[in-house]
Amino acid sequence: MTMGLGRKSTELVHQRMAARRPFRRGNVWGSVGPADKPEWLTPEAWEVYLDDEPTYTVFSYETPIAWLVTRGREGLAPFWRVPGLRHSLSTADHQRTAMRGADKAGEEVRDLPSVMLAR
Repeated sequence: MTMGLGRKSTELVHQRMAARRPFRRGNVWGSVGPADKPEWLTPEAWEVYLDDEPTYTVFSYETPIAWLVTRGREGLAPFWRVPGLRHSLSTADHQRTAMRGADKAGEEVRDLPSVMLAR
C-alpha cells in the first residue's frame, strides 16, 4: 500500500497500466499517448521523450512521471521511462506506485541520465 493511495486504488493503477487503459485515481492518472512538455525537463531530455514516442503516460497531478516506450521495439519488450527527479512527497509516492506497476507486469524500468534533468 502506498501513502497516498489505498490498496484497491494501487491495484487498479497497476491493472490499468498493464492493460494500457486510461484511469484516474485521485491525483494519479494514466492516458494513452504522449503528454505536453513538462516544465522540469531540459531540452535534451525533451528530445529523449519525443524520440521515445510514448504510447502511454502516467501522471501525478499534471506531471508526467512515467511513460511507456514501444517505438523500435518490434520483437522486444517495451520498457517504462521513469525520470529520476525529486518530487513532492505525494508525487514521489505516485512515481513509486508506477514503478511497482511496471515491475509487477514484468516490464523494465529505465531512467533518464541525471544530467538531462533540470535542476
